[in-house]
Order: sequence, then C-alpha cells, then structure tokens
Amino acid sequence: MMNLKPDDPRSQKKGEKGHRSRASPKQKSKQFSFSIPADSIPGKVIADVRAFVQEKINSLQSLDKKKLFLTNFPYLICGYFTDKIAWLYRVSEGATGWDKLMETLNYFERAFADPFPSMFYMDLPVVWQ
Repeated sequence: MMNLKPDDPRSQKKGEKGHRSRASPKQKSKQFSFSIPADSIPGKVIADVRAFVQEKINSLQSLDKKKLFLTNFPYLICGYFTDKIAWLYRVSEGATGWDKLMETLNYFERAFADPFPSMFYMDLPVVWQ
C-alpha cells in the first residue's frame, strides 16, 4: 500500500482541506529574484535608463502646458485647413488635375460644411508630411 502524506489530496476526505504551506509575498520575491551587480555593464546600463526615464518624467511635470499649446496651435490650424483642402480635392469631379483644382477653388465653401477633419487614409499623409 502507498504511504500518503497528510498534504496529499488523495489522503483527504471529500470536503476537507489539508494544510499546505504557502510563502508570503516577500518570501516569494526572494525565491525568484536575482540581482545584477551595479558595477557590471548591464547594471550600469539599467541605472542609466532609469535615470533617463526619471529625468524625462521630471521635465514633463515642470512643462508649461499653456506655452506648449500656444506654440503648436498654428501647426494644428494649418493641418486642419490642409486636411479640408485635401478632402475637397479628393471628392471633386474632374478628369484631370487642373479640373479638380478649379472645382476645389470654385466650391471651397463645401469643405467647411462638416466641421470635423477627414479621417480618410489618403488625406492624412498630405497633412502630416
């Protein structure tokens, strides 16, 4: 006959729970952790990356958001109008580029019938090149 330990689930009756030893989270982290020496090359690389990330976090927290917005606002407006013109050129009727351009200039007010920018995949590269 097999000698079963008390922790073995086969030795328990239905509905009973046996005692199982569990490690605390601190003990688990000690069991599977390893350390890289700080004076080794990987240790120095990791320290440099951590310092770089912390420096970027600190610089972003001290950034003036109003100044950032006002600096980039002209680019947003220019991108919006370029997107509208690209959409109007794309949907204009015409066999040649000249016909499409004339149609775009003649019916420029149609571009602003919808206030939202076009999200068509061919209009966006025109804006962000």
